[in-house]
Amino acid sequence: MTPKEGMSTENLSLLITLLLVAAGMLFLAVPPMWPYGYYTLLRFVVCGTSIVGIIVLSTYMWDKTQITVMAIVAILFNPLIPVYLTKDLWSVIDVVVAAYFIVTRYRMKKWLKRYQSQSE
Repeated sequence: MTPKEGMSTENLSLLITLLLVAAGMLFLAVPPMWPYGYYTLLRFVVCGTSIVGIIVLSTYMWDKTQITVMAIVAILFNPLIPVYLTKDLWSVIDVVVAAYFIVTRYRMKKWLKRYQSQSE
């Protein structure tokens, strides 16, 4: 994965931060102790993070599988046309997506450090 000529890595740094925030919110959503508004906010945050992920990953020519997974997550957490599932199923999905975001964040941070050390 390499950025296009002359492109900065600021967008990648933003996505790394968003992935951490979204993953934390997803883990917090597992116990059923939150008001409905939290889950609505969660949909906006996770869908928004996924959309930013699609844009950034396609800009940096990342693996198309990653972009496809981000698109599926964005559709699943879409706040405008919500997908209604049972609380148990949402809990599993929340944990799986949070783990995916953490793994993706780790891979991006590792790549970013390597890229920055090569460009110095």
